[in-house]
Amino acid sequence: MKNSRFFIFIFHFSVFTVPFFAQETQFSGTLSALAGIALPYTANSGDFVLGETKAQGELSVFAENSTLYANGFVLYDALKNHADALDFVAGNESAGGALQEAWFDYTQDFWALRVGRQISAWGKADGLSVADVLCPQEETQFAARTYTESRLGIDAARFSLKNETYSLDAYWIPFFTPAALPLGGASPLKKTLFGTTAFSRDDITLPDLHIKNSEYAAKLSAYLAALDVSLYGFYGFDDEPFISYTLDEAGAVKISGNYEKMLMFGADAAIPLGETVLRMETAFFPDRHFGTSAESQIASLMAGTKSEITQKRNQLKALAGIDWMPASWTITAQYYADAVFGDLSAISRERYEHCATLSVSRAFFSDTLTLSLDGILGLNDFDSVLQAKCEYALSDHITLSVEGDFFNEGKNTGNYGRFKDLSCLILGGKFSF
Repeated sequence: MKNSRFFIFIFHFSVFTVPFFAQETQFSGTLSALAGIALPYTANSGDFVLGETKAQGELSVFAENSTLYANGFVLYDALKNHADALDFVAGNESAGGALQEAWFDYTQDFWALRVGRQISAWGKADGLSVADVLCPQEETQFAARTYTESRLGIDAARFSLKNETYSLDAYWIPFFTPAALPLGGASPLKKTLFGTTAFSRDDITLPDLHIKNSEYAAKLSAYLAALDVSLYGFYGFDDEPFISYTLDEAGAVKISGNYEKMLMFGADAAIPLGETVLRMETAFFPDRHFGTSAESQIASLMAGTKSEITQKRNQLKALAGIDWMPASWTITAQYYADAVFGDLSAISRERYEHCATLSVSRAFFSDTLTLSLDGILGLNDFDSVLQAKCEYALSDHITLSVEGDFFNEGKNTGNYGRFKDLSCLILGGKFSF
């Protein structure tokens, strides 16, 4: 932890000193406010489920072949949703912030080096994760709207080789960054995701800060006349903990968590055809850890046998998508599939899980008004989530928005139906500069 804090201190120091020696400096930012009200058909009808004010800034500094970039935010959460993940402001759980990115790089004609906290998007999927395992997910933010907001930066060194057609990125990630989980006591997501409120950050064991726990990744891309294609490799930790259940002397259930390593090989391709783009992506995880169910663990304990926290199984993910962009329309459709092989009797998931997505948006009145509709349908339980949004640019700097998020159960609760009580109407405003 001390090494990580020193790493971040260096970048804070650089942000304030390097601009004095720069050839060009750019700064931009936003101030946004959101309020979410639970819809009438939920158990929390009329309650506020979201209330946050967020200031975000972005700094770019250019000097010869070098660049320094920093991106971060401070946030006030009236519902204290982010208390556990963003609690660096001592004595005030409602306020917090994060340094999302802070890196410097040096670029020559055929090679480049980037060092620091950075976010890189892997894969061609839109809103779904197939091979995109490099950056951990930010799951505490109920209203993450961009890729950067939905991901955490990794502290890494990236070495790149490149020309006009090919590029190779190799990553060394010395410090493990886990996914940010909604473990704060007031978070409405906590019980939905974990099934209990008796679980906190103190119950999770992180990997030791040792070089043997470094993570490694590589991406090879080719930008050809007929298609773009990329290959991926990753060796590191799953960014979410595996939950274990034990019994104390009084017979009460105790919950804890730890992280396991994984290996991933992936590939994607994008083929442009006029106004249409075809996208494909796949990822294979050999011997990936999967958490066993609470019932199987407790049954083993009651029988006096050793409980298995995880079991290793091969996993294959795949996605096919199409983007159509006629005039001011943008239409995207995707099919996603996730298969796990072997005996799954003790694992809390189905052998084959799949879903379909549809996104439609159009701009009106010289792009001042944008209407969008995004939906996901789970094809196992036919549960769904539908997001309807209207954005209006009041000026070049101010945007107002109204959004409805609707989570619906199917024949069973499903992955999306379990969020039914978080269905809400969101009112928002943003000032950009």
